Amino acid sequence: GKLETQAGTLQIAFMNNLLNSVILSVSSVALSLVLGIPAAYAFARFRHLPGRYPMLLFFIFVQMFPGFLALVAIYYLLSWLDLLNTFTGLVLAYSGGIISFGTWVYKGYLESISPSLEEAAMVDGATRWQVFTKILLPLSAPMFVFIFLLQFVGTYSEFVLANLVLTGVESWNVGVGLRSFTTGQFQTKWGVFAAASVLGSLPILFLFYGFQ
Repeated sequence: GKLETQAGTLQIAFMNNLLNSVILSVSSVALSLVLGIPAAYAFARFRHLPGRYPMLLFFIFVQMFPGFLALVAIYYLLSWLDLLNTFTGLVLAYSGGIISFGTWVYKGYLESISPSLEEAAMVDGATRWQVFTKILLPLSAPMFVFIFLLQFVGTYSEFVLANLVLTGVESWNVGVGLRSFTTGQFQTKWGVFAAASVLGSLPILFLFYGFQ
């Protein structure tokens, strides 16, 4: 009876961790797409935009360094903003790190679409906003799927930052939840750990099959 109760508690806790990971990943990727898509369009089409080239160089510069180098700065900022152990703080940290990648990838895709397509629509009376929303966005659906999948997987499986920021058991994600099964000397629950690892991979599996 005691073992059954413990197993039930672990199952409920891990399913909560699974839900937390999905919420964090979807929120982070959605925010990065909302901010990155207009930025990529501006970089791709407004070539005489002031500060365009230095900003693109800055995005490349950010991508050159691994994210864990900024852990101290991120922790300090979240502590100063009183966002430690909150989904809001972690979403901001995640989205801030992946916006530059999404912007660069989508900028390159937009540059592969001929501007004459937009010019023809504007000759027919479409505004630039209509061209963007009714022509470019539908054409960009495959690229959005690619960016979403890539960023979702990277955020979903992230452990280091989540372990640093999320201190409450109820807010743990999958990675931190799995770590809890390996804490303590000679106390690794290999059976539970293996089962939880398989369960944790299911959302990624379903996501890929769904988009396919």
